[in-house]
Amino acid sequence: CKNGDYKYIQWKDKMYSDDIVIGIGQDVTEKVNIENQYRSLIESAADLIYEIDLSSTIMYVNQFTEKTLGYTKDEILHKHFFKFIRTDYVDYVVDFYKDVPKETNEYNDLVFPIIKKDRDTIWVSQKVTLKKNENGEVVGFSAIARDITLVKSLEIEHYNRSKKVRIHNETLKILTSQSYS
Repeated sequence: CKNGDYKYIQWKDKMYSDDIVIGIGQDVTEKVNIENQYRSLIESAADLIYEIDLSSTIMYVNQFTEKTLGYTKDEILHKHFFKFIRTDYVDYVVDFYKDVPKETNEYNDLVFPIIKKDRDTIWVSQKVTLKKNENGEVVGFSAIARDITLVKSLEIEHYNRSKKVRIHNETLKILTSQSYS
């Protein structure tokens, strides 16, 4: 532009005759700027954000996902989503994705463990939405997952402590109810 700004123009050319081509340009600057803001927001988020297609192939991951899991984008993209799930939870997660909801675009939250590249486990709570094409057909899933490893560790510790207390109480009950005369 005359003032130094840039505009994004989308051109559509049509051959009218052998020696005449008609080009129509449309200003798409605002659309491009919004897409760039959206991309920046997704890439800078402190959550694991990814997309998978209907065959469970990973089509997109943000930088935080790479950083958290320790894999590069190339090591993640076009791989099967279930490769990163702890094996004892794969069936649980597969069942979650089996039935596509008809009335809503969102699934309930799902909590499961993911295996990082260094073989450590992290627990995530994810929110999934359906990804649709311009015809409204479901083409995949978009997910935002939050690392809840600390919360899950505390939950497991609390469960184990409660279990020990229960066993202790049952043992005391048995000992106090028996006669040792």
